[in-house]
Amino acid sequence: MAEKQERQARRTAARRKKTGGRPRRGRPARTKLPVWVFVAAGIAAVSLLALLVLSSREIPKDMDALTYPRPYHGAVSREAKENDLPESLVYAIMKAESGFDPEAESPAGAYGLMQITGITFEWLQGKFGETLPTDALLKPETNIRYGCRCLRLLLDKFDGVPETAVAAYNAGMGNVAEWLLDSTYSPDGRTLSAIPFPETEAYVEKVMLYKSSYDEKYYGGMKNG
Repeated sequence: MAEKQERQARRTAARRKKTGGRPRRGRPARTKLPVWVFVAAGIAAVSLLALLVLSSREIPKDMDALTYPRPYHGAVSREAKENDLPESLVYAIMKAESGFDPEAESPAGAYGLMQITGITFEWLQGKFGETLPTDALLKPETNIRYGCRCLRLLLDKFDGVPETAVAAYNAGMGNVAEWLLDSTYSPDGRTLSAIPFPETEAYVEKVMLYKSSYDEKYYGGMKNG
């Protein structure tokens, strides 16, 4: 018996020597979390999911406002109504022409939101009995008023066809009138199946795309805004 106890003591001493004299440790006991912790975590997860869903619903509206804004809405609404124009067309022209910069000036001498040249401004004023300096085009309300008047005149001249009027807004009435007389560009004298100016062709496509987007986002998809 004494011999057995002595062997056991030697084994214990040897183990302590290997571990630096520290006693062996067992596995730490697992701590059991209370139920309320799991409940709180579940509630937090559901709340986060709901927040993400609501946020995703708001993103399209915010993106519409950024990508297709409607600045100067009071002036646009008033002048569009006065000239029997779809608001969507006015905004499309404005977006394509100046990107909504009221102080925009082009190398060709066009000014403001709807990029009206001094010559066109003078011609339009002659029709409406006004005399304003060219720099008045840098005022948003004046620019929108004369831009809408110009669009109305073009639509009246070109049989109410928006694409043809938009082409004339970019390339001039004289050029468009000639294209309509040429069967190479017009099958019926009203519409343009082809546009010989690449810049004008791209411009018309862009404006009509913008108009369609404005109609869809703000005007219920109506053709007339």
